[in-house]
Amino acid sequence: SSPQPFWLSRVGPLIFITPCIVSRAPMADQPAEMAEMYSREKYVSDNSGVWIGLSLVVFFFIAMFIVDRRWKSRQYHLAKVTGIMNESHAFSLNLVRHFMPSFKVQKYQ
Repeated sequence: SSPQPFWLSRVGPLIFITPCIVSRAPMADQPAEMAEMYSREKYVSDNSGVWIGLSLVVFFFIAMFIVDRRWKSRQYHLAKVTGIMNESHAFSLNLVRHFMPSFKVQKYQ
């Protein structure tokens, strides 16, 4: 058997096809070593940063969704209240002008 490249000895039992050779990365000889290489604890410890990052991204999108919903709700409520205030102001001016047409209405609230 020919010597394997350095990068191939680090990847585990994967098959790589190159233009000239088909090689298999070396597997562990002992079942205990194999169990240690592919244990759940090792997987969790090696990929904990990925899971934390993914959790943060999901949390960020959920938080942005909640903030957006609250923002839209408040803007709708504010627009409704502003419309009611403008209508009541216009109604009061029209009422005063109806009863006293010559009376000048001051512009204060």
